[in-house]
Amino acid sequence: LPGETSIPLSAVFNTNAAPGTYNYRLAVTEAGNINSVTCRVFSSVINVLINSLPVTTVSGNSPVCEGRSLQLNATGGTQYDWTGPGGFSANIANPFINNIQPVNAGKYYVLVKNTTGCQKTDSTSILVNPSPAATTAFSDTTICSGANITLSGNGGTTWFWSPARGLSSTSISNPVASPADTTLYIFIAGNLFGCTDTAFTKVNVIKNPLVNAGADRTIIGGNSIRLTGQITGNYNSFFWSPSQYISNTQILQPLVNPPVDIDYVLNVQSPNSCGVVTDTMHIRVLAEIYIPNAFTPNGDGTNDTWNIPALAAYSSFELFVLNRYGEMVFKTSTNKPWDGKYKGKDLSAGTYTYVLDLKNGLNLIKGTVILIR
Repeated sequence: LPGETSIPLSAVFNTNAAPGTYNYRLAVTEAGNINSVTCRVFSSVINVLINSLPVTTVSGNSPVCEGRSLQLNATGGTQYDWTGPGGFSANIANPFINNIQPVNAGKYYVLVKNTTGCQKTDSTSILVNPSPAATTAFSDTTICSGANITLSGNGGTTWFWSPARGLSSTSISNPVASPADTTLYIFIAGNLFGCTDTAFTKVNVIKNPLVNAGADRTIIGGNSIRLTGQITGNYNSFFWSPSQYISNTQILQPLVNPPVDIDYVLNVQSPNSCGVVTDTMHIRVLAEIYIPNAFTPNGDGTNDTWNIPALAAYSSFELFVLNRYGEMVFKTSTNKPWDGKYKGKDLSAGTYTYVLDLKNGLNLIKGTVILIR
């Protein structure tokens, strides 16, 4: 229609139709011939493509505890634009917020676009629960080995301490701690929302030194022995007690010569005024032994036998007498005197060697005795 250019012809297509391709043509005819198919003129086909909207899912780890991390998640598109409380914005599918606070609670929206440019807005609501504020009465303290201390935690309505070793309870706010070694205790306070907070208390344990006064000893009266004290670990000072019959009370290996049985105690002062650690060793003093060096077994009633009276004080011993050829001519463990005989026959005069074993770790006593006829 020449000149008829001022009135546009428009058509509205239904976008609520199912996604797909739709084909349209424009038919033109004179008004009176509209019902005559042969009088119509048709335009070329117009293709209308209706694309699908994104199929979205939106979620978050709600409810989330104050101070924790909020994780948001969206699917269904290739582009994401988030907005939320407190001016939050992000352009990734799975953004997160560290150290979330109550001000961050509320509704989060995301505009999701797909590859065809179609977009859809979805949302999720986030709840932020308050967290308790866990504190301890002290963060660091020191106790002596074997001592205890009452811990104290505050905050929340439920409590948990770890590790459990050395604690009177793990589920009260103020357990008694008796650790054997230095221990870092973790205090976790919780509330009715299941939110928690953590604090710490370190208990340093001053270890007592290991004290060893040495093994019990046996000596013969009139002799001396050296003590063998040992101290392992830290200490401030030490001394032996009592101070009688000892060369020096302030060295670990002094000489002692007690005349009677005695206990020597090694006293060690622990560091940090943690008390005195002791160990005791016992010295048994046996009767001093006098050994005659000659006898005359001639039947005159004087010195007819060789006898060591002091052996009566010893619970166990062995006495051997040897001739000059090394042959044993006498043996006893009952303090029986020697009459100068061997197998019932008189031995010849001469010098004989004796060996006395007093047992109990004592040294052998060796010497000679002269048989006189």
